[in-house]
Formats: sequence, C-alpha cells, structure tokens
Amino acid sequence: MPATIHTLKVTLRDVSPPVWRLLEVPSDMTLGDLSGALVRAMGWEGYHLHVFTADGTAYWPAGNDDWSDYEDEARYRVGDVLPRSRMTMDWEYDMGDSWSHEIAVQSIAPAGSGATLPRCIDGSGACPPEDCGGAWGYADLIDAVDDADHPRHDEAIETLGESYDPSYFRPPERRRG
Repeated sequence: MPATIHTLKVTLRDVSPPVWRLLEVPSDMTLGDLSGALVRAMGWEGYHLHVFTADGTAYWPAGNDDWSDYEDEARYRVGDVLPRSRMTMDWEYDMGDSWSHEIAVQSIAPAGSGATLPRCIDGSGACPPEDCGGAWGYADLIDAVDDADHPRHDEAIETLGESYDPSYFRPPERRRG
C-alpha cells in the first residue's frame, strides 16, 4: 500500500455539459501510470499522444523526440509533481484534437486498507468520442444530433447514436459488460 493517496479532480476544458472525474490514486504512482488511469476514467481509448505540464515543466513518455524540452513522465511521481492540496497541472490528450484537462489536487490523505487504486469515485458528463475535432467539433456534433435540419445530423447520429446523452456518466468500476 502507498503511504498516501491523492484525490484528483480532472476537468475536461471547453466542453458543455461539463465533463469531470474524481480519482483516487496512489501518491507514488508515476505520471506515465497516471495517464493510463486518466484515459480509463475519462473514457478515452488511449491511442493518442499526451503531455503533462506543471509549473512550466512538460512531462512526456520517453522516446517522443518531437519536443526536446521535456522530462520523462515515468521518472516522476504524482506526489513529487503535486505535493500539496489545491495544486494543479494540465494534461493534454491527443495533440490534434487538443483535449485539454485540468488536474487539481482535492486532498492528500493517509492510505487506508482494502481500496483498489487507482479508482474513479465520481464524475459528470459523457466523454466525447475520439477524433471528433476537439471541443468545437464535439459541440457541433451535439448540436447536430438534436437538429434534424443540421447538415451534419446523419453523421452525428452515426458517430454518437440516437440516444446519446452528453450528461450521462457512470464510474468505470460500476459499468457492466
């Protein structure tokens, strides 16, 4: 068991209705492992690049030579980068669509026994689909689903489905099947 647990609120910027998740993670989790937890909690598929930014420092997976001024995310732990409550960092997922997330430390507490970590304990809003054009493309899809006269209505129905509810959320651990 880790000595402490970070409770993190992860908010996807620039989307409506709001999309956010509340995660509990071991404070000694690497940023690389945190990225995997974020992908699962948010509902992303995980096949895009990402970058963390905190206090002017960028953290990427090792081997990404596209940017020379970064740190290897596998060498840094959540508790080292975010040592106090109310600290924040950014997580950008998919450099093309630029899904920007704010990660805010809600609390840091001693670890209890029995909890399987990381885990998503709360949230709101459906995760937008991959490759839909970022926040602006997603907003257009939402508008198009609700408007039969919209020029992208059929595409939006095909992408999102007729019963898509952008406010729907259920934590991943409670999903079935």
